[in-house]
Amino acid sequence: MTDSRIGLAAALVLGLGIAQARADTITETQSYGPAATDWSSVSTVPLDFAGFDTSLGTLTGVSITASENLTGSVQATNHGSNSTITTSKLVNSWDVYLPFVLDGVYDLDGFTVSKRVYDLLAAGATGRVHSVTGSSTNSVSSIAGDPLVAYEQAFVIGADDFGSVSVHANNGDGTHTYQDFGTVTVTVGYTYSPETIDTMDTLADPPPVPEPATLALLGTALAGIAAVRRRK
Repeated sequence: MTDSRIGLAAALVLGLGIAQARADTITETQSYGPAATDWSSVSTVPLDFAGFDTSLGTLTGVSITASENLTGSVQATNHGSNSTITTSKLVNSWDVYLPFVLDGVYDLDGFTVSKRVYDLLAAGATGRVHSVTGSSTNSVSSIAGDPLVAYEQAFVIGADDFGSVSVHANNGDGTHTYQDFGTVTVTVGYTYSPETIDTMDTLADPPPVPEPATLALLGTALAGIAAVRRRK
């Protein structure tokens, strides 16, 4: 009986197909830069996103990751009358403004700090040009109850990048010249449930239909098996 039930279950599975539920994710990325950072005031740059294509399925979650990378250089000069050690670094602050709140967050922000560079300078001397880099990142994901309709159509994420430079001289008057370029990158991930897939739809060709002669032979074999079992 066990074998018969297994065979019947297998037949039902093959006949009805299996509904496969899954969650897929696609991403969309936009960025600006590298561009010289705004040293006097913060300017917001619009990043245009196409939004989730609802023909793919049902949107179930949104995640947004923002990152900022800086590249630049610092060169210090000692204008004092004594030798001095200068310490220099670049600092960028940035913001990414979401079109709609996710998990209570509307503004992703961060600080990018380059490595510190040091110069021992005699009075009136200028140090070498130091190349510096830095990066930072921040992210947020939707939670249950967040309305996601704003992400099912084209939307804009505003981003800004504000730079500054820091120089410290422990003895004397240390000044600096610098270059600073920032790149802000935003990636939006859409998690969705695609249309239900029936395994029968994935079969390239339908199973072949047995010919009449084959069916007759199969019937004879089954009858023979049944007769053997009755004798037992």
